[in-house]
Amino acid sequence: LGVRVPPGLPQLTHYRRPDKERMFKRLVKFVKEVRSELKRVSWPSRGEIRGSTTVVIIIVLILAVFIGLVDRALSYLVSFVFG
Repeated sequence: LGVRVPPGLPQLTHYRRPDKERMFKRLVKFVKEVRSELKRVSWPSRGEIRGSTTVVIIIVLILAVFIGLVDRALSYLVSFVFG
């Protein structure tokens, strides 16, 4: 008939569960590396954070007013054209 049967899936004979002690050592190594990297970061000062936050809040307020005015104008225009 010419029918071919595909081979079966391979059996996982060499799988073993991860060693808890090895996982704990890897976790400790990871935490040490993270702490080491965080010591190298140049953190902004309190004044820089305060200044950046102020700028962001002012820009958000200005954009909110602008978008509100544009929305109001477009609503009026649409009601004028279709209303």
